[in-house]
Amino acid sequence: MTRRIRLNRWAALVVATGVAAAVFGYLLLIPARGEVLLLLTARQADRIAATSVDLHSAQGWTGMGSIPTRAVPKAPETAEAFTTRVPIGSYDRVRMAGVSMPVAFIVRKDLLNTLLVGISGGRPIPDGAYGGSQAVSLGLNKLSGQLKAMLPFSLVDQFGRNFTNAHIAGHDVLLAAFHTSCRETCPLIAGLFLQLRQRLPPSVLLVEVTTDPTEDTPSVLLDYAGRIGASWTFATADPQTLAAFWKPFDVVLSTSDVHRSTLALIDGHGYIRSVYRGVPDV
Repeated sequence: MTRRIRLNRWAALVVATGVAAAVFGYLLLIPARGEVLLLLTARQADRIAATSVDLHSAQGWTGMGSIPTRAVPKAPETAEAFTTRVPIGSYDRVRMAGVSMPVAFIVRKDLLNTLLVGISGGRPIPDGAYGGSQAVSLGLNKLSGQLKAMLPFSLVDQFGRNFTNAHIAGHDVLLAAFHTSCRETCPLIAGLFLQLRQRLPPSVLLVEVTTDPTEDTPSVLLDYAGRIGASWTFATADPQTLAAFWKPFDVVLSTSDVHRSTLALIDGHGYIRSVYRGVPDV
């Protein structure tokens, strides 16, 4: 083998190695992508005009694609807008038709990642984006009217501070009806909450709201919390406000030892997920 042939082969090998390294390096620079399915739904049968769709992350906005003018069915029915691939990672907003909506959405590589956007009046609902299977299920229940939302409320806690919808937003809440003069089921509720406070993460809020506004002033609630060693929220208000607060739970105000024992679970979106009647099994 002549020296020239050997040099040519070495040169070809070097070039091939360089090309392979460049291709490999380029592939490493391309972020892994996950498949995203965009679904549309509406409170009532609706339409949306042609629009582009973008996702936002810490790296900025990423274009997902575009959808043509189309009909959108009433929830819980959905319409598939498109399926696309975007870089894996966490996203916090979706933008459509000029509306930027908050969403907690994680795109994973080996899953079909579902994103739901609600439509009303031909436009995206400002708080109507849901990412992930569980959130999509919640969104469909919400938009179809199958979940009851907490009404706006303004109560006062045991320290005399305002206690409103804003204080429970983003938290799962376990809510109990009680009053401090109750000697039947309310001590059992307190025992249950003492156990749960030790086992549940701090992000879960425990709240007891009185059904006896005449007796249970903030100072009375504060004394009651101290006596039982409670570290959660107790709240009261005037009779009219409390009656309106408890109406969605079918709880009436009481001034006797007998009242309807009620526990309710409220999710982080402010929707009543379940209501339990009766004496808790402590």
